[in-house]
Amino acid sequence: MGYQVEESPAPIVGFNAGSRADMQALQARLFDRGIYILLSNYLGAGPEGLLRAAVYADHCDDDIEQLLACLKGLS
Repeated sequence: MGYQVEESPAPIVGFNAGSRADMQALQARLFDRGIYILLSNYLGAGPEGLLRAAVYADHCDDDIEQLLACLKGLS
């Protein structure tokens, strides 16, 4: 899909999707589809920030597939 994803042993994926405005728009479109991810500007995320998705114990494979399908369809 072209996103640069940082590798991490934690169940959190941070990725950049263009400018901050691009990421805000993507975040809003995902929110409209019931997918809630954070646009974070934590220290180390860079001036534009990062979108961060976290996986929890109550997520299933279908949840992950839905996120990936939405990202693919919106990118």
